[in-house]
Amino acid sequence: MFTETDTQMNMGQAQSSATTIRSKSFNLDKAIARAQAHLLDLQTPDGYWLFELEADCTIPSEYILMMHYLGDIDLELQKKIANYLRAHQSADGSYPLFSGGEGDLSCSVKVYYALKMVGDDINAPHMVKLRDYILSQAARQKRMCLPVLRWQFLNNYPGAVCLLFQWKLCCSQNGFRSI
Repeated sequence: MFTETDTQMNMGQAQSSATTIRSKSFNLDKAIARAQAHLLDLQTPDGYWLFELEADCTIPSEYILMMHYLGDIDLELQKKIANYLRAHQSADGSYPLFSGGEGDLSCSVKVYYALKMVGDDINAPHMVKLRDYILSQAARQKRMCLPVLRWQFLNNYPGAVCLLFQWKLCCSQNGFRSI
């Protein structure tokens, strides 16, 4: 593979990171000066910067789930978090991992269950849109995974996977819906 590679290093021909690059359409010094001025404009009079720390909706939804799991529910905080979650739903009903991003199935499922725990009606328009998104994505992912999972290879999976199938069967026989 490397038998035909030249063993001599030709350092004189390679550009280094210190090589000056000239461009008529872009002036690096002007760009740096503009960025610096903008950052200084955002600085508070006391000399620091203050911005809202934003996360995707998984963190707030997991916080609701945790409050319910621990049995320590702050109703006022839960109400604020639920309003935040509802306000960040995408037009297609999903919840992305970053602002303006594509919907994420995992994040959307967590938000769905958090809003269910808060008490949102599953037939409310925002919950129906979210559920439709989740089911469409789950079906798509199932189609992508089906050729990979073959029953003859199931003995290679941990026993917990087999129990998961039994649990699913038990729930469906007893009239519980998974979503």
